[in-house]
Amino acid sequence: MICMKTVLVNSKLQKKALLIQSLCNLLDGKILIVNSENSRQIEYALGVEDYCVYDTLDVLSNVVDYKKSMIKITEDKYIIPSTVKPDKYSATIDDYKNLLDKLNEFDIVIFTENIGIEFDEEIMWGNEEKSYFSLSSLYYSLSLIH
Repeated sequence: MICMKTVLVNSKLQKKALLIQSLCNLLDGKILIVNSENSRQIEYALGVEDYCVYDTLDVLSNVVDYKKSMIKITEDKYIIPSTVKPDKYSATIDDYKNLLDKLNEFDIVIFTENIGIEFDEEIMWGNEEKSYFSLSSLYYSLSLIH
């Protein structure tokens, strides 16, 4: 049984895109990014913006299965893109929990927004009120799942 780790990247959008891009380069294992932003900046940073057909809200509202919405970034790195029309569906915590229940094939699931669940790890960068998190300590922490 795979022990999936959930991670929240909590930062301003430009820094968030850079952090997620770095995580994709640093971490081993099968990784899924669930992008809940109302911007495709993360997809641009990862170079997959032209491949977006379905988005996070399509998955959460059961329009399409998560596997059909995933875009392959590299061999074991995937993203479910953000929506460009956020008013088409209001996602709930239960929607995200139902999605998480289906994602056991992944070692790490990275979320771009706080969705109301408890995360295993949270990365913050540039928020002076909260502690800073180094990529090396995150790498060590997440490597413990293997």
